[in-house]
Amino acid sequence: CELLDGFAILVQSLMALMAVSSLLVKRQRECPRRPGRVWLFDVSKQSGGAAMVHVLNLLVSSFAGSRSGSREDNPCVWYLLNLLLDTTVGVLILYFVLKGVHRILDHFQVKEMDCGNYGSPPECRIWLKQSLVFLLALSATKLTIFLGTTAFPCLVILGQWILDPIIQLGDPRLQVMVVMFILPMFLNMLQFWLVDSLIR
Repeated sequence: CELLDGFAILVQSLMALMAVSSLLVKRQRECPRRPGRVWLFDVSKQSGGAAMVHVLNLLVSSFAGSRSGSREDNPCVWYLLNLLLDTTVGVLILYFVLKGVHRILDHFQVKEMDCGNYGSPPECRIWLKQSLVFLLALSATKLTIFLGTTAFPCLVILGQWILDPIIQLGDPRLQVMVVMFILPMFLNMLQFWLVDSLIR
């Protein structure tokens, strides 16, 4: 399984397009609908965070999946595991991390940190402050998930078990399609919708 060859990059690009498209669909269904600039700030904050987490997942998966070349060290298994954890418990962890960070910011009376409120009219400076806090919260979430996977190696066995039917087919590109397109199509869209509700 190769996570960084031309085929994998094409699959990742298609997945990014699908995720952003799902936010466009969500925007059409919003009631009341956010102003265009506010929506753009929210989406860019979330897209930047998703890109950061994706790169971290690629790095962790490539490193963990290249140690011995055995089935246990398959990068697709590691990517799947990170995807599953990010889109389930990761959203819950992010919720609590953001709550904690905002309590600290409130305690120190840091202004302009109300998620999704960028001033009137919306200001790039406020968006940047909120984006940095969001990226910090995502980093803390990702670190927690990473520590969880190292503390509980049985999670890797779960990832292997889930992906094993695809591995048995012997086509590494199919593994990439499953872990970087088919499963993320559903899991990332759900995660994007949930996180969009948290940060708006």
